[in-house]
Amino acid sequence: MIGFLPLWAACAESGPEYHRDVRPIIEGRCVSCHADGAIAPFALQSYAEVQSVGPAVAHAVSARLMPPWSAGDSAQFRGDVSLSEAQIQTITEWVELGMPEGNPNDVGPALPVADVPFPGTDLQLELPEPYVPQGRPDDYRCFAIPWPETEEVFVTALNIIPGNIEIVHHAAVFLLPPANAAKPFVWDAEDEAPGYECFGGPSGGRDAIPVSQLGAWLPGQAGNVYPDNIGIRVQPGSTLVLQMHYNVLSFDTEADQSKVLFHLEREVDNEAWYAPFLNSSWVIGQMPIPAGEAEVVHEHQEDPRDFFNVVAGFDLPLERGFNIHAVMFHMHQLGVRGRVMQMKRGRPTPILDIERWDFNWQRQYALQEPMAIDPGDEIRLECVYDNSTANRARSGPPVDANWGEGTADEMCVANFLITAR
Repeated sequence: MIGFLPLWAACAESGPEYHRDVRPIIEGRCVSCHADGAIAPFALQSYAEVQSVGPAVAHAVSARLMPPWSAGDSAQFRGDVSLSEAQIQTITEWVELGMPEGNPNDVGPALPVADVPFPGTDLQLELPEPYVPQGRPDDYRCFAIPWPETEEVFVTALNIIPGNIEIVHHAAVFLLPPANAAKPFVWDAEDEAPGYECFGGPSGGRDAIPVSQLGAWLPGQAGNVYPDNIGIRVQPGSTLVLQMHYNVLSFDTEADQSKVLFHLEREVDNEAWYAPFLNSSWVIGQMPIPAGEAEVVHEHQEDPRDFFNVVAGFDLPLERGFNIHAVMFHMHQLGVRGRVMQMKRGRPTPILDIERWDFNWQRQYALQEPMAIDPGDEIRLECVYDNSTANRARSGPPVDANWGEGTADEMCVANFLITAR
């Protein structure tokens, strides 16, 4: 007789309840960001916290705004955190039923881990001292950090932890080999404030030197974990340059002292490199996005191997082609869609298809299986922008935009994690 059952049991018979049905979804796909001190603006760590924003949670998952996953169905990726239709229905029905709590001791089974976890920290480095941004609204600052390892190692995972999440727009870690390791410290000594100004790259236009990227942090990114037992080689005596892009509107900004976590291995199956791909003419102002235009398309296609070598500053061994293991796609706030394709004899094969770009949720998409790019294959990159009044992503009315490092400027970049074939 239902009248003699506890209230939670009666609710359980009528549909989903929190602890048994909704809590495993929230804890498995939401709490990594929605926790005290994490990147999300509010926590979802208890029934009371989830219940207080239940309708908003139901809307976000129904619209597939959360959990953030923009890769679509263009390829098979590791770490897909998107929800199934059944999981979305569970949450929406629970909200419609009044969000019953259920029995706290009757917790449903945990979801399988989706995102690739960070494998552990072997080395932690941080900015030499706290830094308060000087430039406004954008301040590009580089900090030279000596590499402390005395033997050759491979970085197989990297995570940047912003010290002041309110002002860090993005961050990137670059590697200078021993032959040029002293130069960033010379540039640092020339500037009174900690670090040195480095708009456009780790040298800030001071010198054309070989440099490679180890990884990056962008909004929504939880770390760079390199798949397939590959790694980026670091020699003793190298220097790391941590490039911080701060976006600051207030003059009473608190200091930042970001840190970088590394997972290291002595041996890997294959040496890897990060290789950015874009149209070189874009960076000299040839990527106009006129004010008021609702759909502006910029696209580029070529065999990328020569471009990779120019950016790296040394010849990569790509004569036999290369394998793509992961892709990071980057635009700014006017971006709405993006696509990267392999073009083999004119026939396209999707690599990454960003159906709905969200600047606040960027990540590295690791392929389940490496994609082989043969000699003569080309890469096609497409970016679509909305510079109309209807695009609420910007602040203020539409103005003409072009390529640039600032938050109000734009970019179109596919950054590949590759190995030689």
